[in-house]
Amino acid sequence: MEVATSHRRSENRGQAFLLQLATRGMILPRDVRVFVCPRDPGHSRVDDPEFPKKLQSVDLRNPDPALTSYAVRDFARQPIAPHASGKEPWVLCPWHRDGIPVLYDDGSVVFHRREDLGLRPGESLVLGPDAKSELLRKFLPLQR
Repeated sequence: MEVATSHRRSENRGQAFLLQLATRGMILPRDVRVFVCPRDPGHSRVDDPEFPKKLQSVDLRNPDPALTSYAVRDFARQPIAPHASGKEPWVLCPWHRDGIPVLYDDGSVVFHRREDLGLRPGESLVLGPDAKSELLRKFLPLQR
């Protein structure tokens, strides 16, 4: 399965949203695996003894995109209205073959099947303005 990625660090602001949990001490060094999906081809990086240190000292203005597996909502382009009705997506994991788990603002995680998002089997996952579904357009392209 392929995930379309962007190499522009200026778009990493979404990943900084997640990584601030480590820099603020909200995720303990022993729990850093939460930042990396086991299905991500680069998941073994969490076994590096330096990984927790990298998380705690990340420059949130220009984070290393390899520090997390997850894509984050584009809050600048797709803000959440203060009194929005219904659940709003915040984070997703693009590394699952059959679908995409999405974390919503109420803490729930919903697994969306790829075909329900308009994706054919084996089709690359595109996030951001060029995505096929409304849900996927709410996210920043994954950085790598």
